[in-house]
Amino acid sequence: MPVPVAACKASALQLLGSKTKTLPPDTPPQIAASARKIAGGLASTERAALEQAGPDSVLADALAARIALDAATAEGVRLYSAIPPPVFDQAASTSLTQLADAASARLQQQANAAIGNGEVETLQLVTAVSAALGRDLVTYKETAGRLRGMWSAPRRGGGSLDPSVILPGQQPRSAAARSATPASVRSELRDFTALDNYTRISWKRIALIAAAVLFVAALAYAWFFALPRTVEIPPNAAGSNVVRIDVSGNAALVVVTQAWVDRYENELPLLVNVLRAEGVERALLVLPSGRSAGIVDVANGKALGIVRPPK
Repeated sequence: MPVPVAACKASALQLLGSKTKTLPPDTPPQIAASARKIAGGLASTERAALEQAGPDSVLADALAARIALDAATAEGVRLYSAIPPPVFDQAASTSLTQLADAASARLQQQANAAIGNGEVETLQLVTAVSAALGRDLVTYKETAGRLRGMWSAPRRGGGSLDPSVILPGQQPRSAAARSATPASVRSELRDFTALDNYTRISWKRIALIAAAVLFVAALAYAWFFALPRTVEIPPNAAGSNVVRIDVSGNAALVVVTQAWVDRYENELPLLVNVLRAEGVERALLVLPSGRSAGIVDVANGKALGIVRPPK
């Protein structure tokens, strides 16, 4: 069963804000163990961001979701050797997955806002938190899948259990179920049995073909109309140190050389004029090696996050 998310968040904030690193005596053991494990592994930047953002922030929700997932994973590992095997609660597992998905969605929204505002440090922090939440979710899903497979043994086929064997805790099947035989078909209906099977198969085939056609149509619409198209524009007007300019909607990806970064004050006006002519509002600068070089706010004509190498 999933642990309460509010208790996970309160325990984590108590550990981060308390100098003694202690929890109340009534804290459940599984929450205390997971809170100490997750909170103890946080980086100093994430700790400072949590203290500044407060308990209602997306960082606190992500931390609570990680603690809940870790507690569920530890409980699943403990139940591997339980006899009789435990019953897997799909609704409880779905609630945990939805909790993690909701926290990931809020993190993505904050990452998009950081990109729009040119907040490089915030973007790096949110990306690290989202990656940690994703790893904990994958570990939980692996544990849940293994725990679910302990009781889903096949009823027939090679390697299955003998239906006459009764395991501990299993209810014996009734005599009517053991002696059940296929119902006999009347002689006047035997000629229509094959027709009934053909009709059932035909409808399934038609439904499958219709679903495939609808999927292809939706994919084509998204590709040609819904998704923004990426257009490469000539970089000549932006200066000799601009290698490539790719425009997608109101955003652009610009590949520049290290010489452009070294004297970006002189190179920036040419690039801003080219981007404004294409209707671009913001652009991401990268070097030919793939390393990020900064962000350009086209509307204000400013460059953000430009890092020069030490001389």
